[in-house]
Amino acid sequence: MEQNIVYCGLDCVKCPIYIATKNNDEELRKKTAQEWGMEVETLYCNMCDSNGTLFSWCAKCPIRACARERGFKTCAECPDYPCEKLAEPHEKYPEQKRNLDAIRETLS
Repeated sequence: MEQNIVYCGLDCVKCPIYIATKNNDEELRKKTAQEWGMEVETLYCNMCDSNGTLFSWCAKCPIRACARERGFKTCAECPDYPCEKLAEPHEKYPEQKRNLDAIRETLS
């Protein structure tokens, strides 16, 4: 099963914005826009670890900024993991924490 775990632990291959961008799927983009209460035009993303198009939140994400500044592919590599920046997203999306914990185990 394909995975692409980014800084916070999100698996981008499961994200409807990334899937719609990758597959140029306008129907999925419209459906996601309606479900999320957003404008269709804002739902493009090539993953936050790329230099391509970013979803609006990804471009200003403090977790992304911190990891990039420190040179980490994911926060699991950081000696300060877990930190306060991850508390809210990991509470809301526990799968992201599980993803980073699994990566961290492989680094030991």
